[in-house]
Amino acid sequence: MFYFLPDWQQSENFWENTAEPWYRETRKIEFDDTINQLRMLIKANQSSKMLILSYSPFLRSFLQRQDILGVNSFNAFDVIQGINLKYMRSLNFTDLNWPTDIEFSYTPFLVIARRQDQLYARIEFASNGRLLKIIRFLNDKSSETLLFDDRGFLSSLIYQNKSISEKQQTFFDLNGNWRIKVNYPAMNVEVNPNFYTEFMQKKYDNIEELIVEKFCQYLTKCFSKKDTLIVAAAERQINLVNKIDLPRKQVVFSFFAQRQDIDKQQIVKLTKKAATFIADTDKTVSQLNSISSHTDYPAEVVQISPFDSRLELGHSQQVKKLKILLLVNRLDISDQKPVLSELIKTMKQNQLIELVLVDYQNTQTYWKKVVQQVIQQQKAEDLFVFADQQQIVSKVKNENDFNSTKRKIIWCFLQSEEDVIRQLSDTRLVIDLAKEPDLFLQIASISAGIPQINQVKTSYVEDHKNGLIIKKIDQLKQAVNFYLVGLTNWNQALVYAAKRISEYSSKNLIKKWQKISKEAE
Repeated sequence: MFYFLPDWQQSENFWENTAEPWYRETRKIEFDDTINQLRMLIKANQSSKMLILSYSPFLRSFLQRQDILGVNSFNAFDVIQGINLKYMRSLNFTDLNWPTDIEFSYTPFLVIARRQDQLYARIEFASNGRLLKIIRFLNDKSSETLLFDDRGFLSSLIYQNKSISEKQQTFFDLNGNWRIKVNYPAMNVEVNPNFYTEFMQKKYDNIEELIVEKFCQYLTKCFSKKDTLIVAAAERQINLVNKIDLPRKQVVFSFFAQRQDIDKQQIVKLTKKAATFIADTDKTVSQLNSISSHTDYPAEVVQISPFDSRLELGHSQQVKKLKILLLVNRLDISDQKPVLSELIKTMKQNQLIELVLVDYQNTQTYWKKVVQQVIQQQKAEDLFVFADQQQIVSKVKNENDFNSTKRKIIWCFLQSEEDVIRQLSDTRLVIDLAKEPDLFLQIASISAGIPQINQVKTSYVEDHKNGLIIKKIDQLKQAVNFYLVGLTNWNQALVYAAKRISEYSSKNLIKKWQKISKEAE
C-alpha cells in the first residue's frame, strides 16, 4: 500500500489547516503532486491512504473539490478527539442553543447575532455554505471562537485572553467532552484526566510531541514491510519524518517544483532517510542527482510527472482565428517587451492571430502598462488595445479600451485548472519562454495536441516534434509562422502529441509507482 504524507497546511502553525470564510477565499490553483498521485491511484484501484497530521476540520470539503474524497485516511486529530465519522453532515446554526432574545441580521457575507442591541456573535460560512465558525463578542470585543467540523459538530473552541497572543484552544469529541487544551503561545498541551488512558502523557511540552506520538502509534500498528511512505518534500513534513524510524528503502520523498526551492544541506540529510526521490521536472532531477550522487547514501532519482495526460484534443483547427496563448508567469523582465514586440510584429502581418496573455497571479495592472508601452514603441496605437477577458465576457464597454476597430491583446487571470483547460480548447499555439516552463501547461498542451514554443529543452517538448526550442527572442516570429502559416507543421505536431499522450497517461505513470513499490519490498 502507498501511504501519502501531503503538505496542504495554509496556516503559519505547522499543525493547523483551518478554512477561511467564503468571502475571504481567493480562487487559486490548489493542485500539487500528492493530489494527482492520489487521483491516479484511485482510478487504477491501487491501495493508498492519506496521513493527515494537521488539524483540518474542513478536510472533506477540500478533498471533494479535488475529487479525492473517497481516499482512505488516517487523521491524527480524529484520533486525539475520538472522532470516527467519515461523511459530511449539514448543521444549521439556528439549531444551536441561542438565548431566547437573540436577533439575527442576514448580510450578503455573514449572519450577525445581536442581543439587546449589542453585538453578540458573527456567524461565518465556508465556500460550500456549511457552518464554519461563530465568533462571540463581549463588550464589542471578540471573546471566543467556535470552530465547526464539516461533518456537522463543534470541533474546538478558542478562548481569547486579554492579550491577543495569549489564548487557549479546547478540542472536543462528538459528545461535547473536551479531550485536550492547547495554550498559546507556548503550545503546551493539557489532557483531560478522564481520557488519560488514551494518551502516553498527561501533559505535553508542545503539540508536535502529541502528533508524533499518534503518528508513530499508527505506523507501528499498520505500516508493513510491503508498504511505501510517499512524503511531500516540504520543511514541515520533513521535520516530522525525521522523528520516526522507518527502513530507508520504504520512504520516498516527492519533490514538486512549485512547492519550495531545493536546499542542498537538507537534501544531504534526506538521503539518509529515503532511498528514492521523485522529481517532476528535468531541472529538479538534475539538482537532486548532483547533490545525492556525492553523499554517503545516494538516492535513486526518478522522474514522474505529477500530471497525467488525457486525450482531450482541442478544436482550434475548426475556428478561423489563430489563438496564441502566451504564459507570462515567470517570464524574465528583460524578455517581456522583446517578446511582445515580436508577437505584435507578427500580428501586423497576420490578421487572424489573436494574442492572449495568461498568468497564475493577478498582475493585470502591470501587464497593461507593459503592453501599452510596446504598442506605443511599435506605433500601433490605431491597431491594438489591451483588454481584460473578464470585461469582454461581461460585456463591460469603454470607448477607449473596447474600440471595435482595434484588435485586442487579451489578458486572462488563470485561477483554476478548469481555467487552463478552457483556454486551451481553442488555442492554436502555446508560448512559454520562462527559464523553467510550467509543467502543468506543458502536459495539458500535450493532451490538447497543441504545439509549444519554449526557450529551454525539457523531456516534455521535443524540438520540431511537438514544439520548437528557440535560442533567441528574435527567432520567435519565425517559430510562430512555422505553425500558423499553413497546417502541415501544426498537424505533424498534433500527431506527435497524440503519441506522447500515452506516455504520460495514468496507466503508464502508475507502472512507475508500482516499480518503486516492488523495489521497496
